[in-house]
Amino acid sequence: MSAERVAEVLASPEARLLAFAHGGQVLIHPSATSLFYAVLGRRTHRDPKPTGPAPLMMVAPVPKTRPVSEQDTATAAAAAALRWLDKLLEVFAEPSWPALKKGGISVKEVRRLGRLLHIPEGEARLWLHLADGLDLIEARHGRWQPTKQAAAWNRAEPAARLADLGRALPGLSALPLLSLPDPNRPQQMATTLSSGATVRHAWQARRTVLRVLAQLPAGQGTLVDQELAATVYYRSPPPSPRTDTGRRSVTTACSAT
Repeated sequence: MSAERVAEVLASPEARLLAFAHGGQVLIHPSATSLFYAVLGRRTHRDPKPTGPAPLMMVAPVPKTRPVSEQDTATAAAAAALRWLDKLLEVFAEPSWPALKKGGISVKEVRRLGRLLHIPEGEARLWLHLADGLDLIEARHGRWQPTKQAAAWNRAEPAARLADLGRALPGLSALPLLSLPDPNRPQQMATTLSSGATVRHAWQARRTVLRVLAQLPAGQGTLVDQELAATVYYRSPPPSPRTDTGRRSVTTACSAT
């Protein structure tokens, strides 16, 4: 077998998001076992039982944890989420947010929103997508503005609003913290709140993040780092080879959650 063929074979699992280097090891996604029986030391009716250990061993990564004040952290995060949505609705009450003809809101306006709210552009996109998912904003007469439902939502009890937010977050079909190219116009970035901002498997990655976080020991938290990304990656079904956003989606979904 030529050196070029060896490189091609080794690159194939990584290209399909079935393996990646992390912490000095090669992590193999669990789904890879059904594709590479002999290489991973698995036996089929045609393959002889291997005489030695498999050259690649699967490692189940675990995120690093640290003690946190569970009640204070949860309370602060909940209050912050409602506060950002309230501020967004306040600024959108002004009729100065044009809606693009092809859908969405321009990059320029998203950056302006970030400056008004004193948050990074990615976070501005996150709150825009959540407000849209909660049906709190809409494009009407060429402008983005609060919906009739927004006033009722503002008057609701904080617990009820948080419940709505909790239901909306796992179902988001976008990864707002990640800038992605428009599938129809590769030279341009996908417009916030447009159909081009939709990412395949986004909701699946986000739900996996939540499952990983739910299994952390009581009183422990974790940082958004390589360990958390590797854990989510290991627990996630491999995305289709036709999309190249899967690897980047993991870390971004961690941040968005």
